[in-house]
Amino acid sequence: MAELIVKYPDRAAEHFQISRLRVTIGRSARNDLCIPDPFASRVHAEVRNEGDEYFLQDLGSANGTLYNGSVVESAVTLTRGGRIQIGETEIVFNDSVFPLSSGATMITDNSSSIPEATIALSSADRTTSGLFEAIEGARTREDSAPRPAKQSDLLALISKVGVALLASVTLNETLEQIVALVFEAVPADRCMIMMRNAKSPELKVAVARLRDRAGEVGEIRISRSVIDEVVTNGKSVLTSDAQADPRFMGGTVMLQGVRSVLAVPLGVGANVFGIIYADSPLSDNRFTEDHLKLLTTLASVAAIRVENARLTEEQMERERLEREQQVASEIQQRFLPAAAPQIEGYELQGISFPCYEIGGDYYDFIQRENGKMVIALGDVSGKGTAAALLMSSLHAAVHAHAETHTSIAAAIAAVNRYLVESIPPNRFVT
Repeated sequence: MAELIVKYPDRAAEHFQISRLRVTIGRSARNDLCIPDPFASRVHAEVRNEGDEYFLQDLGSANGTLYNGSVVESAVTLTRGGRIQIGETEIVFNDSVFPLSSGATMITDNSSSIPEATIALSSADRTTSGLFEAIEGARTREDSAPRPAKQSDLLALISKVGVALLASVTLNETLEQIVALVFEAVPADRCMIMMRNAKSPELKVAVARLRDRAGEVGEIRISRSVIDEVVTNGKSVLTSDAQADPRFMGGTVMLQGVRSVLAVPLGVGANVFGIIYADSPLSDNRFTEDHLKLLTTLASVAAIRVENARLTEEQMERERLEREQQVASEIQQRFLPAAAPQIEGYELQGISFPCYEIGGDYYDFIQRENGKMVIALGDVSGKGTAAALLMSSLHAAVHAHAETHTSIAAAIAAVNRYLVESIPPNRFVT
């Protein structure tokens, strides 16, 4: 769900979920989002949801509204990370399930050279049973033989990742914890996790951090061949000297002085849904194949927790929508007559079965003051929530105009004018 992140100078940022088609912002407590800013008007601006897009509109405020530094004179389309300035208050728009990263931008190029080293994992290695088999196999090897240090490090890492991620609750907390574990496992200066979901196959930056300091992560250029190796083929990729790698010549990585790069898949079974990327600019901190194996193992363990967090949040969102649909269905049922009126010489009956939980079917019996009965029957284009909202608007308009006009033709003409002025042009009512 899209959100507005309100940043305050003296306290933590506030996250406001955009759960309505229209959200007003201003100093008055009557707004959906009230901001205690003396330079904000009582009703200052609004954010409007139309389909898959969100728009910002200034509502004639005294001091104006800025979006990404420009004055808002008409409705502007909001994009992820866009900054709204109202008085001294900054509001950031985010329409992704992931938190806004620290200034990180992922850029892909179309180079096709082969990475220096890769690790190929079968899909079975990225399942819970596969990991348990690997752990048990490492533990039950000949006890008489001394255990190699690298093997001990690997077991310690698996144990540490499992314990650390037990405390994680939300998906965002889990991703933040994974980044912290990456910095402990390998000598990386920057770490970024990219994710994709079922709705969009495009990778998006979910979280990006710098080691031991705050600040802008900046641009990170990743070769398209590397992404294909990791996401499509499920392989972990190592480039120990990006300065000498032809894929990065003349690119952003060269300018930033990046020398070593690791990229490993984040997935469960055959489903790769993300990438863990790490890089380092220091020549004495070049990554090795041991680092690649460590990060690959970390990602394999962490991916199971990430997938569980994703599924949990998706289930919670489905349950929330189901509850809202149930409430909407109950409200809509109240718009329809509880029983048909009794009129001598007539037998009236009405019933509606929506295609979904709610819909756009409409019928009504309206008793007028002159003793006459108005029978209304209508159908709103479309189905679901959008049709139900228009149906409620139609219900109110018909009731209002049926009482104020003596002629049915005049009442219908007034309802038609109202609908033409208030509903989108691609919607209609019969």
